[in-house]
Amino acid sequence: MDVRDGTLTIGERLRHVRQRRGMTQEALCALVGKGDTRWLRRIETGERPLNDINTIRAFARALDVSLAYLLGEPFPAEWVVSGKRQDTIPALRAALTDWRGLIPGLTPEPAPDLSRLATVVDAVWADYQESRYARVHDRLPALLRETGSAVRATSGPERRDAKRLAALTHQLAAVFLTKFGEGDLAWSAACRGLDLARDVDDSALLGALYRSAGHTLVATGDFEGAASLCEQAATTLAPVLERSDADGHALSMSGMLWLVGGLAAAKAGDRRSAEDFIGEAGRLAVRLGVDANFGYSAFGPTNTAMHTIAVEAELDNPQRALVLGERLDVTAMPVERHVRHRLELARARFATGDLAGAISEIRSAEQVAPEQARAHRMGREIIRHALRARVPGRETLDLAARMRLLPN
Repeated sequence: MDVRDGTLTIGERLRHVRQRRGMTQEALCALVGKGDTRWLRRIETGERPLNDINTIRAFARALDVSLAYLLGEPFPAEWVVSGKRQDTIPALRAALTDWRGLIPGLTPEPAPDLSRLATVVDAVWADYQESRYARVHDRLPALLRETGSAVRATSGPERRDAKRLAALTHQLAAVFLTKFGEGDLAWSAACRGLDLARDVDDSALLGALYRSAGHTLVATGDFEGAASLCEQAATTLAPVLERSDADGHALSMSGMLWLVGGLAAAKAGDRRSAEDFIGEAGRLAVRLGVDANFGYSAFGPTNTAMHTIAVEAELDNPQRALVLGERLDVTAMPVERHVRHRLELARARFATGDLAGAISEIRSAEQVAPEQARAHRMGREIIRHALRARVPGRETLDLAARMRLLPN
């Protein structure tokens, strides 16, 4: 078996590494906390798709291989940026661990133009929400450095504004890194953003950074911790964010905490908490009354419905996810949300045995946002299974080629 073959499913890669390690299925199941080897056997033979990033991460740790190795892709993803190919994650890691900012006065810090910097922060967030990932990568490392420099170069009210911009930039870094399964690095970005938000003393900004921290805990597999964090943060901030005269920004930040907590609870298998949390978010969405994008959250009734669908899928109820998802209109949502909804529907269709329908959803997602659809692990794994399950049609082969899943 050539592990450089991009068509190999995660299950096939898993079996290859396990056998190379001389490990039995029983031993591997024990290492990842599973007692039933039939579960692993179905994954290795392709009968059961493996889409959960946290389970894949657990297998990688047990087998002492990288997450990228099991995913079978250039992970961190590569983007062609400014005419040359660059690695996504190393550039962000370098910006987040730039030691020169730790020593005051080491390098000259020019006086920042905070108005221009605010415009750039907003533009890069817009690129993320429109799924223009290459552009985000091209600008985010420099933006992390520039906002950090602005904090060090200012004082008084200006420094408070600079810290707000730096917090928002670290929040974006955490969200972006989570997309690529880089939970540990995302956690570092979220924690730094939280420190900055506390200095600003803005409850809505704190809520936004707590939400990002919750996302990163999900990415590292700590579902219970993520659910508890979001619940505690939402409860603590509720006297400010949910008061009778709260504005749309405050309501949105509180609502998103409940949504992330609900999804985390579902991943932990806790249906009651998941439904309770989604219900809290629904209450706030009703108060808000519209689909909005305060604090780059896309919070409102539609995003709440999208999370309800994701919760059903996580709780192994793909039929219910499809019933809810097929009648939901997401065309007015940011592109990132629109495409994620299509991929959730693809996952649900695949889980019900509708491979053709799943491929159709992925192709629809690709038409809206090629970078996101081609890079997302759910779509890629479905296409790998499509290449194995039957003689693939031309459209499936073309899609696999665009995802770089076919052998060179």
